[in-house]
Amino acid sequence: MAEIVRAEGNPDSDTGLPLGIGRWLPSRDATGFGELQILGTDTSENTLINAKSGKVTKLMVAKTPVASLQTDGLNFTKALSGPIFPAAAVITPFVTYAAGSAALTGRNNIIAAGAPTSAFVELPAATANVGKTLKLYNQGSNPVAIVPASGVINVSGALTPYSCTTLKTCTCEGLTTGVWGCSSTQ
Repeated sequence: MAEIVRAEGNPDSDTGLPLGIGRWLPSRDATGFGELQILGTDTSENTLINAKSGKVTKLMVAKTPVASLQTDGLNFTKALSGPIFPAAAVITPFVTYAAGSAALTGRNNIIAAGAPTSAFVELPAATANVGKTLKLYNQGSNPVAIVPASGVINVSGALTPYSCTTLKTCTCEGLTTGVWGCSSTQ
């Protein structure tokens, strides 16, 4: 195994490989004298990419920028490029609500065309989904009631459904433990 060499003057940086856990691979700044900690690991063995405050982290392929990470989010350099998500799950809603039936299984979901007049789908438990966003496109001919598996939607009463009208996209986000926030758009 290669010997780990510590950077002079900075006990958190390594100049040799492999990097130690909780250590950073240093680089010089534009002046050639300052040190930037650019690549590292944490004690949970996650890979960390770092940029100096106010600077951009660029993701490149064959030395060509394809995306940049800034404090305002991830920006892609090509038109119509971006993350690719799995195909939407097609959901057939249930006529009578029963816990665990017609659960939304994907990040993007489509209500099957010809949904019944009284239709229900179920959000997963918000507890395990804090910070996650689920989308539901209702291509059916009737509104669909979105019911939480547990907790509330938009701080309504427990198990109160949210109505996703026909030909609308409804977005539900796990806000806190037991609370979903849902809204509709065209």
